[in-house]
Amino acid sequence: MRQTVSMITKLIVVAFLFAILFSYAMFQGGFVSWFLFFSFLPILGYSALLVLYPWSWLHINRKLSRYVIQAGEQVDVQLSIRQKVFFPFFYVVIEDHLPESMGWKDIRTEKYRYLSAPGVLVEKKQMKKMLFPGLNREHTVNYTLSDIPRGEHLFHFITVKLGDPFGFIRKEKVFPVAGKLFAFPVERKLILHQGVHSFEEGETPSYAMTVKNTTVVSGVREYMPGDRFSWIDWKTTARKNNVMTKEFEQEKSNDVIVLLDASIDRSSRWLAFEGAVETTLSLLFHRGFDAGRIQFICHGKKQQSFHIHPNETSREKVRRFLATIQPQQTIPISKMLKHDFSLYNKGYSFMIVTTKITRDLYETLAKLKRKSQRITLFVVTSEKWIGEQENQKIQHLQNQGITVNVLTEEKLTKSPLEVKA
Repeated sequence: MRQTVSMITKLIVVAFLFAILFSYAMFQGGFVSWFLFFSFLPILGYSALLVLYPWSWLHINRKLSRYVIQAGEQVDVQLSIRQKVFFPFFYVVIEDHLPESMGWKDIRTEKYRYLSAPGVLVEKKQMKKMLFPGLNREHTVNYTLSDIPRGEHLFHFITVKLGDPFGFIRKEKVFPVAGKLFAFPVERKLILHQGVHSFEEGETPSYAMTVKNTTVVSGVREYMPGDRFSWIDWKTTARKNNVMTKEFEQEKSNDVIVLLDASIDRSSRWLAFEGAVETTLSLLFHRGFDAGRIQFICHGKKQQSFHIHPNETSREKVRRFLATIQPQQTIPISKMLKHDFSLYNKGYSFMIVTTKITRDLYETLAKLKRKSQRITLFVVTSEKWIGEQENQKIQHLQNQGITVNVLTEEKLTKSPLEVKA
């Protein structure tokens, strides 16, 4: 209805201009007045045809050079306008509405130099361009999106504006053109120091070696993807009519839970959370799945849990989840750990990735150490946010046998990333 009213109004404007020029020529008479009338007649006719040109005769499309990338990479975009029925447009303004999720620049490790002032990286990306297509029936616009941040970026609309040479007529249409770009978090190269030893990515830690030489059977459990064929307990499998595998003492003592704290206030530490996501992904895949069973838990608005298996499907599932997770202030991770104390076996090792050591978390970790043989804490924070109280908490945790990694600007900007476990 609104479009119909707009079209009628514009036609009335064109008719009014025609009437003024014709009246002037009739009443004034002479060569000059009629020359002006016939000179403007093609322009008025063009304006009228432009008003009547239906938007359905335009086909708008968006094409990306890649639809799956890593954060920080760039993508070439091509917008195309094709006329089903030709009309000589004087000019075309095309605007691609970019997703709000692209509202900051991911400049890889260099972004962590701004942990304390992430606003420096905020940048509203825009793409608007004017074309003079002339007699071409198909028009294309190419542009590049660079420094794309982590996330699932959804494109929805493209706006097209048309007009005549004198600005008498302007028309605009928003076309729904859907698109999706997936930016996975960067999996960083990691050097993991364990005691006096260190292991670069791809190497196997000494405690993981013991899993391969397991001989002491402590029980049976249901088969999980990644279990060896030789571990199957055939007698129990036949009795229970379900595939069962042997469980070993060493396997129990090397099970790992990796916890990501997403229960933070996004407004203050969103860039630190990006570092936490990259650290978590690197930890999950660095360990090579040989250190026993690995469980990944993300505590945020909703708690998500993944059992990591040595196959690409499992990796892809975790990558996709970490690409879309966003922090949201909710129940602190310390309360979640207290609530789930009874669910954790005594042999579990914990790796906890967070952006802040609160007093509740500090007290909870001290209690959890009594049940766990190993706790490693990763704190992604700015050097400016570490005060005397934070240093005291870190020192007390270390005195209780908890390994604490404080990942500040200095460490996060280096490659590879060195941590202790």
